[in-house]
Amino acid sequence: MTETNICNLPPGAWDSHVHVVDDRFPMAVNRSFTPKHAPVSNLMAFETRIGISHVCVVAVSTYGYDNRHLIDALQQLNGRGRGVAVVNINAVTDAKLDEMHAAGVRGLRFNLHTLHQTIDRVAFEEAVQKYADRIRRLDWVLQLFIHMHQIPLVADIIPQLGVDVVFDHLGAPTDPTVAVQKQAGYAELMALLRAKHAYVKMSGVYRFYGEKMPGLDEYCRELLQDVPTQVVWGSDRPHPTGPDHFTNPEIERLIPQDYQTIDIPAFVAQCRKWCDHDEDTIKMIFVDNPRRLWRYNRDD
Repeated sequence: MTETNICNLPPGAWDSHVHVVDDRFPMAVNRSFTPKHAPVSNLMAFETRIGISHVCVVAVSTYGYDNRHLIDALQQLNGRGRGVAVVNINAVTDAKLDEMHAAGVRGLRFNLHTLHQTIDRVAFEEAVQKYADRIRRLDWVLQLFIHMHQIPLVADIIPQLGVDVVFDHLGAPTDPTVAVQKQAGYAELMALLRAKHAYVKMSGVYRFYGEKMPGLDEYCRELLQDVPTQVVWGSDRPHPTGPDHFTNPEIERLIPQDYQTIDIPAFVAQCRKWCDHDEDTIKMIFVDNPRRLWRYNRDD
């Protein structure tokens, strides 16, 4: 029999950043890479083992604006999950957003990071405002996957958006040679968190140069000890590699990729150390904060 809750997580724990890849649904023709099949059944077997009972499924960028894989995953989760969709904000109808809400979607993702896209302040503010205007009536979350140095472009307007904002993967510091605390965007992010104008995901730590980025350990400890009410934990399972390592993108982007092997129980243990083993903080980032952020009002 498989051992469960090997990480000794509190009841009702959440994983706030996972992906599902299902071969039954076609990926976008212009996708930047091709992840292998990673269905809901595999995901929940893993989550049960580490002690997670709820997940937030984030639409995979390789599906483009097609969220059928996400809706299907939420249906399989039978009310124990929430979703973050990816849409063409200029084309999606209110009726489609309502349909996704009924399925369990509670947020939209705005992604500049995956393809290293740049944007000027005016265009960025206009885009973020447009997203906020569309999701405000639904009380959804705006999830930003941007580089940390891009945060100052929108930091001033976030408190006025009228929606919750969550930053992916620690706010995505980008410079492997500079301490996180000295990188552009760090001060603005921390100010937003301290004022409770935003959340951040404690996820994807392995993405940052094998956890060797200067100041990363101190930064994670600061988040968990100074602004614990604004942090949600995520495994980033199944850990796609993405297109960054390609030497011939046009050929390699169509070849199904293996996933990275990440020791998530070790990551949970490290989070406990960053929390100074304070069980109240652990409960915040795994249970209380995600229930609030993902608008989960059920008893289970």
